[in-house]
This record gives sequence, C-alpha cells and structure tokens, in this order.
Amino acid sequence: MIVILALPALAGANGLNLNGLGSRALSMGGAFVAVADDFSTIYWNPAGAASFMRPIAGLNVFDLIPSETYQYGTPPNYFIDAKSEPAQVLGGLVSFYQPISSRVVVGFGISTPSGMGGEWNAEGLAPFSGGILYKWFATIGVLSFSPLVAVKISDIVSAGLTFNLNYGVSRMSTIAGVYELPEMPGIPVDLGQYEEKMGGWGYGATLGVLVAPSSTYRLGLTVRTPFTIKFKGTGITSHFPLYDVSGTSDMERELTWPLCIAAGVAVWPISRLLVAVDIQWSHWSTLERNITLYKDPYWAQFWGAEGYDDILMAWEDKIQIRFGGEYALSPVLALRAGYCYDPAPSPDKTMNLLLPSYTYNTFTLGISTIVSGWKIDAGLEYMSGKDRIIEYSGYNDPGTFGMRMIIPSISVSFEF
Repeated sequence: MIVILALPALAGANGLNLNGLGSRALSMGGAFVAVADDFSTIYWNPAGAASFMRPIAGLNVFDLIPSETYQYGTPPNYFIDAKSEPAQVLGGLVSFYQPISSRVVVGFGISTPSGMGGEWNAEGLAPFSGGILYKWFATIGVLSFSPLVAVKISDIVSAGLTFNLNYGVSRMSTIAGVYELPEMPGIPVDLGQYEEKMGGWGYGATLGVLVAPSSTYRLGLTVRTPFTIKFKGTGITSHFPLYDVSGTSDMERELTWPLCIAAGVAVWPISRLLVAVDIQWSHWSTLERNITLYKDPYWAQFWGAEGYDDILMAWEDKIQIRFGGEYALSPVLALRAGYCYDPAPSPDKTMNLLLPSYTYNTFTLGISTIVSGWKIDAGLEYMSGKDRIIEYSGYNDPGTFGMRMIIPSISVSFEF
C-alpha cells in the first residue's frame, strides 16, 4: 500500500485556495475585484478601502461541507467503494478599517484564505489494509494576519496593499502500509497507523488597483504574491517500534501557494442592478513536486527508497471565470446570484488522494438586509465537482473520484 493515499478532500475550490471570503462577494460568484466596497475588500481588492469615509468593521463565518467519493476496481463489485465521513470545516474573515485622512485608510484583517479537511469512512478503505479499520483523516488550513493601507490617488484611481503573515496547520492520519523491511527481507509486515502533525509560517502580499471613470462602471486589478509555508512537525509510524525502529521522526515540508492575478469589471446598467465579471489566473505550475524531509536517518532511508519523500505533482496554470449580479429590492433589501467556473490544476497523470483537485461548476445565491445600521448578508454556494476517471500512470492513484460541496455563510458588518 502507498502513503500518498492520505488526505481526503484536502484541496480547496481553487486548487489549495478557497473561492473567497465574505457572504456578499461569494453569493455573487466571487466576482468582486471591481466591486470591493464592503468589509471583505481586504481579501478581494485592498484598493476598495480607500473609499471608506467612516470606520467599518465586519465578520464573516462559513461552514464548508464536503462530500467525496472514491471507487477502484470493476463495477458493480468495486475493490474500493469509499465515501467521506460527514465533515464541517469552519472559517471566515474579521476586519476593521479606519480612515486617517480624506485619502488614506488603514485596516487589519484576520482570515482563512485556504482551508479544507475531511475523513474517509474507515470501512470503505479497509480493503487497503486487509480489513483493519485505520483512521483516514486530514485537515489543512491557513490563517492570515493582514495589515492594510489604501490610498485614493485621485477621484478616479485608488490603490491598496496588504502584507499577509500566514500560519499554516496540517494534520493527517492514514495507513502506513505493508512493506518488507530491509532487515527482514521477504517478510511483508504491516506498519500500522501513519500520522503527521505540522505547522509553519510564510508571508506574502496583496496589491490592488481600482479605477472608477464614472458612477456606472469601474475596473479592478488584484495581484496576490506567491508564498511558501515551511511546515515543521512530527511523523508517527505506529508499528515501527515493534521492529526496533523509532516510531517518531521530526519532519519538514514546504508547500507553495501560487501567484494569482485577477481582473474584474463592475457595471450598474440601472441604479438598482449591479453586474460583475472577474477573471483570475493562478500560477499553479509552481507546485511541481511535494517534498518531505524526514530527520530520522532510518525514516529518510526507508520512505526515500519507497519514493514517498518526493512526490510528483506537475500542476498546471489555470484561469477561473466568475459572474455575479445583485439587485436592490429596496434600500435595505438585496438579492444576489452568481456562477464560477474553476478548472482543476492537477493533470490526470498525478491525480491522487494526497492533493485531489476537481473542475468545479459553482452556483451561488444570497440575500442581505439592514437592521438598525447593521448589515446582514447570507449566502449559499453549491460546488459540483466534475467526476474524474483516472487511469494508472505510475504517478497517480487510479480510480473514479467525485466531489460535491455545500458552503453556507453569513456576514455581519457595521459602519460607525
């Protein structure tokens, strides 16, 4: 058995990333780069904060509910017919903005721009371990701390910048597999449960520009720099001590989030109707290999000989397209809808359960109201992942992969 059959539902909607933050933006399909006029602007386009004339604070919470399937073998009697256990992954954004002059606004946000997790049903994957029920669990997340400054350069052009200090957490439990140890040739042994607990820091920046030639349309551009999180932690192989081998090892792994460039246009064809379109390019070819450094010499030699310390990913650059609309029924009530097309960055030849990715068609709905000065936004995303039928290439996990996700979210904000 192989260690890379490990992290169920690990990849987010846009590769390793989530589709975005803020209920209003998400219920518009994430087409928000040229809108960027509420508390979530720190994520979408920091330049939008330059228009704030009074202090603004906001909170967004979402609940990501994935449902993944994996089948291997000949139907209807599959060797593997597995489903993920019910899971909920919470995340969101909290931010505050303070104008310090008529043209300069500062702010700060804490957010989860990347996060995913899941757990496989142990019975479904038991054939991999001879019927033994091992844990198959994983989660990964990034928490970003982002100070912001936005400047109104002229009545038409604004610019903004955030510095993003990112803390990443990764947890995993899976089967270690059955192998022949070097000191016991010809005798396959079950190495039991394999686990990882890791954390680390990385940093990047987000630059935004907003151009508003008139009150009926505007243009936006956002650039998110790549950042690398240097994970450090501990690995555990539960049955190694049975063969006089250390059951734990310190370990390190670097994972790089890509350069993303997004451009958008927002149009108000009539006073109550907003229509927006975004295009985002992500430099996923940065993720060429997934390399792990085991500090224990035996671990390094053993897992290195099996090839699990250097896994080929060969992800490809992709373009995401987002559409959204908002219609104001009254000054205090608005309806929203949107759509996002997000192609999978991983090719068939390296598709695996360590970092699965899917082509998503995402449909969104939302509503908002204002109560005593408090703005309340609610949104719902349904993400339909295109099933992937994978043939064995030598670098992947063959089989049929499927994914669906539901993401309810709510936001509350207040302008002081």
